[in-house]
Amino acid sequence: MPEENIEIERKFLVKKPPDLTKFQCSSSEKYYLSRGERAEIRITRIGDYCEHERKEIVNGLLRNGIKRQIPEEQFEKFKLNCDRGLFRDNYTTSENPELSIKIYHGDDEGLVRVEVEFKNEEDVRNFVPPDWFGKEMTNTELGRDARLIDLDKEDFIKLLRSLG
Repeated sequence: MPEENIEIERKFLVKKPPDLTKFQCSSSEKYYLSRGERAEIRITRIGDYCEHERKEIVNGLLRNGIKRQIPEEQFEKFKLNCDRGLFRDNYTTSENPELSIKIYHGDDEGLVRVEVEFKNEEDVRNFVPPDWFGKEMTNTELGRDARLIDLDKEDFIKLLRSLG
């Protein structure tokens, strides 16, 4: 059964992460089947769990998504139609607001960002980033995985340095 969810999210570079050894790590791989200005379709594997998701961008911070679990065989077939994947380790360090640190690997090695998911827009306005947060990157190519995969290595490094 598809699961619908609304995300209100801001994303920041991480200057110095907290001690991550006390948090559970989940590794993921993600591929995009379709990407547009207002919507994207992607597949993600986290451990043995695979999902297909359609996300619609409502505005810069708000996204509406529909997720459904898919069999691993279907994930593998979909993956064959994709240019490149994103590989990262994920650590959820707080629940309210939800803070999730993403450490990227492979072509995106060096990118460490924290995603802050809010319950409502008032929480967004009242949020004060902790000292270990770096610059906000919500609406940059480094803040949107669907745009990150378009960067070549040179542009990736240049953009990462400009924000760091």
